[in-house]
Amino acid sequence: MFQIGAFSKLSNVSIKTLRYYDQRDILKPSFTDEASGYRFYTASQLLTIRRIQAWKEQGFTLEQIKFLLQEDITAEKVVASLKNKQQELQTALLEMQQQLTEVSTRIDRVEQLEKETIHSEPLIKQADSHLVASIREVVPRNHLCLLLDELKQYVHLHGEDANNQLIIQWHNDISIETENVDLEVMIPVSKNIPASNRVKVYYLPMEKKVISLKHECNPYQTHCEAWTRLKTYLKDHHIQIDPHQPIREHYLSGDKEVYGSKRKAELSIPIR
Repeated sequence: MFQIGAFSKLSNVSIKTLRYYDQRDILKPSFTDEASGYRFYTASQLLTIRRIQAWKEQGFTLEQIKFLLQEDITAEKVVASLKNKQQELQTALLEMQQQLTEVSTRIDRVEQLEKETIHSEPLIKQADSHLVASIREVVPRNHLCLLLDELKQYVHLHGEDANNQLIIQWHNDISIETENVDLEVMIPVSKNIPASNRVKVYYLPMEKKVISLKHECNPYQTHCEAWTRLKTYLKDHHIQIDPHQPIREHYLSGDKEVYGSKRKAELSIPIR
């Protein structure tokens, strides 16, 4: 017989783990001295240790291993346990593959976003048309995230990418601090999905002439430095804002590509 220390070295299993196996009734010592409390193991129990290690390498839990170590277990029960573990591992493998694909997608998107140039100066350009799902409502400014979350859940329910780029239209003057603002939140969609009493699906019209600035911002803060810069530029260059068209802010990344508090965005103001 071997004392627990010697058996630990022989089996390459720690004393702590052997004591834990004893407590869980997975591998009991062959003999325990009542006077000293010393645990003793036999050479034949080394085979049991190797079986436990093999089951663990195959992903079995200690509770499952305890079941498999029963002396009267039948081949049918062993096969059933193996098939259950096979199904469990196949499911885990599929989930890990999906996670790996998601991580790879995030890497590609973040690297792509890093190539987006932040404008040092405003640009006069055309704002493109997009098929979008939209919610418009007069709400407190800090309810922006609630509207976006509602819309993301809606487009996801209809098979669209909820992590797509986001577009916000401000239908009133965002430079004026008011309790409530006329907000429209939009997510580009790949096809016409059903509308609802809350969600409108339409082609966001092209704006022929806007002044835009790509920048980094926190969309949930009330103050936008890009807006201040554009207003200054318009004033300095005697350019008039078109008051009949909404201001558009296009967030170039979805929520899953946001690291830190800021994301890249393009603010576009319609001009005459």
